[in-house]
Amino acid sequence: MTLEVKRPTIRVLLINALSFLGNITRVRRQFEFSLYPLEKLTSDIHVAHGWRSLDNSPTFKLVSKRSRYPSGWVHMTSSLKRKGDDLTARLIVDSGYNSADHITIRVPVTLKGKINHIFKLPKHVSGLLWSPMQSEGEIIQQPILIVEISWLERIARMASWVAYDLWKLRKNSPARRYGLSL
Repeated sequence: MTLEVKRPTIRVLLINALSFLGNITRVRRQFEFSLYPLEKLTSDIHVAHGWRSLDNSPTFKLVSKRSRYPSGWVHMTSSLKRKGDDLTARLIVDSGYNSADHITIRVPVTLKGKINHIFKLPKHVSGLLWSPMQSEGEIIQQPILIVEISWLERIARMASWVAYDLWKLRKNSPARRYGLSL
């Protein structure tokens, strides 16, 4: 009687890796932010977390519920629904004492409105501004969570995203993707 050893599928490996990363994240420093509207934003009383932008650059000040701001490699998550012309989301990082010390980070948002982004913040962050879009329109912004992560978690998360994309596109040949198939 021979015993066959089954190899785990890529899907099982990805699920286990994401579960492991989820467990690591629980012990990391988590920063939840309150949103304070700056200029030309009005609250939409008919929708929870809803806002109406009256200007081309709606901006919120992000205030950490902790006494400090995150730094280093971070993982940002949230949910965002928008209606407007220019839907480019930006995080503006104030890392100094004058206006020249601002860093702008473009944050990708999926079509379903999910934010799941990894980036590096400077060592000293003195403030964060959130600009969910660059035009007039309607915004539904859920609370923003930023978690400080290690270099190992950063590499593992990025590798799992690439592995998932490769698995998802495995049946798409380059010819079929570009409409060149017969």
